[in-house]
Amino acid sequence: AYTITAQPSYGYKFTQWQDGNTDNPRKVVLTQDTTFVATMVRDGFLVQGVPNYPERGEVTGGTTALYGDTVTLTVTPNYGYYFDHWLDRPNYYYQIDRRENPRKVIADKDTTYTAILQKNQYSVTVSATNPEYGTVSTSHGSAYYLDTIVLTANPILGYQLAQWNDGNTENPR
Repeated sequence: AYTITAQPSYGYKFTQWQDGNTDNPRKVVLTQDTTFVATMVRDGFLVQGVPNYPERGEVTGGTTALYGDTVTLTVTPNYGYYFDHWLDRPNYYYQIDRRENPRKVIADKDTTYTAILQKNQYSVTVSATNPEYGTVSTSHGSAYYLDTIVLTANPILGYQLAQWNDGNTENPR
């Protein structure tokens, strides 16, 4: 008996011999000149994308693809967030900074790509309707989505806050 072995290249896998046998390696007993043909097919790899925080958005397009196929990953941020870049390695010392969205990748191994989604930053502008009666101040000149800031009306002596433009009367708020 002899042992024969099919050795697929990277990205391919052995499926069967021409006679339907799926053993690999395979023991054979020769009684005549014989040719053995191994069938190889492209291997499948899981290619997917994930957001750095699930509440910030989603990544679609992930799939199990055959070796060498192109997979398109698309980031859709939720309200209050924006897509910044892809982190190809979860390592702060080495990353490939890619900003394309959608992004096309080649399936060559099981891979998860992380979409970095950041909070939107907003300017905070405060003013008084009648500045001669007092000023308005804020704890921050800008803030990120869902941050809390403090607004304070500073009326001059003899005046008080009537209301903010949204009808709120708290001071500070």
